[in-house]
Amino acid sequence: MTIEQEQALAKLRDRLEREKWPQKYAFKFIMPNDGFTIKQVEMVLPPVGQRGTRLSKNGKYIALTHICIAPAAEMVTRVTGMAMEVPGVMTL
Repeated sequence: MTIEQEQALAKLRDRLEREKWPQKYAFKFIMPNDGFTIKQVEMVLPPVGQRGTRLSKNGKYIALTHICIAPAAEMVTRVTGMAMEVPGVMTL
């Protein structure tokens, strides 16, 4: 993980720790539209929740949103951190 990614994850953790848990959380990622990358991200997401995707205009990228009930901020930062380690994935 790069220094910028670590800083972004720390900022997310600080913001989320001020929230009340459990609560509904929307994980949002943009990645290359290839099956391998998509599968890697799907593997780190919670198994239960609503999932949606949207292709970019030229079909080169895909946006994936996964909405679930997160029990704690730690779970959100852990999942986000694992997804950030997949090459080509951007978090929103």
